Amino acid sequence: AQRTYPFAALAAQVIGFTNASGDGSEGIEAAYDSFLKGDTGKVITTKGSNEMDMPFSYENYIHSRKGASVILTLDTTVQACLEKQMEAAIGRYDVKNGAFGLVMNCKTGEILAMATLGSYDPNAYQEIADEKVAAQLQQLSLDESEQGQQRYREALNAARLKQWRNRVLSDGYEPGSTFKVMTMAAALDCGAISLNTSFHCGGAQQIPGRAQLLHCWRSTGHGSEQTPQALQNSCNIAFAHIALKLGGDRFYEYIEKFGILEKTGIDLAGESKGIFFDKQLITNTDKWGTASLTSGSFGQTFKIT
Repeated sequence: AQRTYPFAALAAQVIGFTNASGDGSEGIEAAYDSFLKGDTGKVITTKGSNEMDMPFSYENYIHSRKGASVILTLDTTVQACLEKQMEAAIGRYDVKNGAFGLVMNCKTGEILAMATLGSYDPNAYQEIADEKVAAQLQQLSLDESEQGQQRYREALNAARLKQWRNRVLSDGYEPGSTFKVMTMAAALDCGAISLNTSFHCGGAQQIPGRAQLLHCWRSTGHGSEQTPQALQNSCNIAFAHIALKLGGDRFYEYIEKFGILEKTGIDLAGESKGIFFDKQLITNTDKWGTASLTSGSFGQTFKIT
């Protein structure tokens, strides 16, 4: 049976599509193709030539099997809201490199929405959905020379692969200040700091062993603060000092325990791992080690999935 997509471009990179041969390609369609497509029925029988009598006959019927259904955790309302808000953010902040994101039930790990902007319609997966890119390809196709047609085919293939790509799975991103929760959790857990540890933020500070001046997001600084206020203020200066108290060895150890260096194991193909500092680098006390440790404390200069 033919598989169709009534929600068109909604969550297209997650769902994937079936190709001209009816095989699942990309996303869920590829991951669960063997469950979804079922089996065609057939008859196996013996048959002799006209001049030859068969000493016995044999016939076996193999019944067809309908494909199974796969029920996703995606919520179409949440998915539509995510895509709409990402579109608005792209326009509001003039983002150049697109957007991708997900909504998760953090208690169960269920993915309620997963989106990559620059989507396509799985019902017409070969067509380029981005009008600007489609116009550029049309212009390229006008060059009828052998080289021109080769360039066109390469560009068309690249555009298709780009619009099919689920960037939530394949691309990393800098977590930024959301990562400060992990830095603080590690430091509190091992006793490197307590809730009463004091910090001072003047807006910028030269950290020994770090060549670059360290700036807080608040240029006027946060002044005196203790651990709870450092988190409430999302203070870069305080978190750099928390990481220094924690040290490179323990910081890396907790990163491993939190699973930052591993794939999540989601049942979709193409998942990448995060890109983190080499252990020898972050545990080194030279300027690069200190710079990596302090920047890493507030989620910069590395990527997670």
